[in-house]
Amino acid sequence: MASLRDMVSEYQDDLRNGIAWLAFWREGRSWQAEAFHLDLDDTLYPEDRARLAEIQAADPRAVVVNDAYRE
Repeated sequence: MASLRDMVSEYQDDLRNGIAWLAFWREGRSWQAEAFHLDLDDTLYPEDRARLAEIQAADPRAVVVNDAYRE
């Protein structure tokens, strides 16, 4: 069973550098995470949009974050 802390630690470089959008969601009692990168026009690839829809269906409270937008 992965904790949210474990998932954040695993992706901390991506989070700090703002190079990816990170989705965090729960499956049962475990947290999951996955990185997504934007294409050249700063939009998601179609397959990534489909994957995010799957994640949202698995956990409607899933969140997607990126360090570039922190204050």
